[in-house]
Amino acid sequence: MFDSLSCLALFPKYALFDKIKALIIIRSNPKKVKKWAYHAKMNYSHKYYLVKAERYRVLGYEDKAIECYDKAIYLANKYEYLLIEALANELSAKFYMEKGDNKTARIYMQDAYECYLNWGADAKVEDLKKSYPHYYLP
Repeated sequence: MFDSLSCLALFPKYALFDKIKALIIIRSNPKKVKKWAYHAKMNYSHKYYLVKAERYRVLGYEDKAIECYDKAIYLANKYEYLLIEALANELSAKFYMEKGDNKTARIYMQDAYECYLNWGADAKVEDLKKSYPHYYLP
């Protein structure tokens, strides 16, 4: 999951050849996670949908990305994976920021903030407050 998310985060900065290599990675990794999610839904389904959301974001399928972000957040919450819930909210907020929808981004960023706070990721909480002061994080 983190391998795919790293490739997807850096995707816009890659040269053409590196983008091709990254696409191969982000196509094969989700297949593995999907297989694991089938056998252990509570451990992997939220991770699968988060990677899928980021892949759709990079490829420009906005509606599908939104659907997958929300499903990842829902499943991470349902199965009590606070870190993945926080990360999915943060990435969803950044997605909405890129679209210029700051009102929706603020909601997701505040949810990410709360999840990181509850998880005990104090350094990440401070990073969000410094990086996004205009999102009214406490």
